[in-house]
Amino acid sequence: SIQTEKPTTEEAVNENSTISKEMISEIEKINAENLKIESVSYNLYPVYDYSIKDKPPKIYGYRVINTIKASTTDLEKIGEIIATATETGATDISSIGFDITEETRKNAKNDALTKATLDASEKASAIANAMGLVIDSVLYITEGEVYIPVMEPFGLGEMKAVEDVLPPQIIPREIEVTASVNIVYSFTR
Repeated sequence: SIQTEKPTTEEAVNENSTISKEMISEIEKINAENLKIESVSYNLYPVYDYSIKDKPPKIYGYRVINTIKASTTDLEKIGEIIATATETGATDISSIGFDITEETRKNAKNDALTKATLDASEKASAIANAMGLVIDSVLYITEGEVYIPVMEPFGLGEMKAVEDVLPPQIIPREIEVTASVNIVYSFTR
């Protein structure tokens, strides 16, 4: 987020816009693969002075908070994006989250279901062999649970804007997809 506070709405909005444009421009120069930058929220608030006793609070300025989200598939550039945002005026970097694309999600689900089906077939064959039976046919198959974890963002806390920020080392989390199937076989002797 970029937060600015000035005596007038115009000053607060203009300063925030200037910082935001520069930050976006500098992040785009990183050339991270599949970089997507989008606005998450934009808020303008009056800032009150509560220090005068026995009198209602008085507006002494205005605060703009512009929250911007940057996403990329280029995991090697995440630290550089954070450092660039901080160097160019970000006052709050609140979280990083890891996820997989829809295509990767679909492929991972299909792979997990394939492995679960092969595992079930191997187990059914082992059981049939132990009992002296032969698998005759599959009566029905149902997809059980497919688990693809939701990758919750983790917080970085507030970071103050400083020059020459070293890119933090960001280590992606592994996403494990699991699946189960229920298969009913018919057996013969």
